[in-house]
Amino acid sequence: MIELDEAVEALDAAIDFKNELISSRQAEAGGSMMRSVVSSEDGLISKLASLSVNETRVLLARYFSKVIDLKDGQRQTKRQYTELEVCVS
Repeated sequence: MIELDEAVEALDAAIDFKNELISSRQAEAGGSMMRSVVSSEDGLISKLASLSVNETRVLLARYFSKVIDLKDGQRQTKRQYTELEVCVS
């Protein structure tokens, strides 16, 4: 019985060690990923700032068009979901 308790304690210690190792690696990865995102945003902002007025207008029109398409798609998906719920009920 004592041997089993010691084995359980050893397993608990090993699990705790692995969890701490995983947590520290996730924190490191999160930090480098955040730096990468910030760097990408800075690059994007500088590219946007270098566009002409006409290029900015075209880009903005495309962006709004995509937003409208996504909203329409969301409405269609909601409608289909509601219809399926009615059929199932």
